[in-house]
Amino acid sequence: MAFTRQHPRITYAQDLSARLRPTGRSCVSGRVLNLSEGGMLIATRDLDIGGTTDFELAGPDFRFAGVAEVAHRTDVATGLRFLCWQGPADRPLHALIAARLRKRQQDSFASAVPGCYLG
Repeated sequence: MAFTRQHPRITYAQDLSARLRPTGRSCVSGRVLNLSEGGMLIATRDLDIGGTTDFELAGPDFRFAGVAEVAHRTDVATGLRFLCWQGPADRPLHALIAARLRKRQQDSFASAVPGCYLG
């Protein structure tokens, strides 16, 4: 069976960070490399695959918290799958991703058409 992603993801997440608190270990912080409604990829490799961790996802005007499972890891990044949220964060996260996808599409269109401005 081929692997398919179930959620749209954003890769322009330079202003997002994650703080993780794995059970029995000290806090780990990392820059978010990509984000979807199902999980995130963060620039850290300090977590064990299959483990769970509390997390805090922060951006310029929001802060969400929840629990995630460590789904995969490379030499430079760790993939987390969201398990649950503390509070109603899934709707604001959906809106954040949709807004950034729209902005990216508008920027791509504007750069492809000389003299075009979408404001």
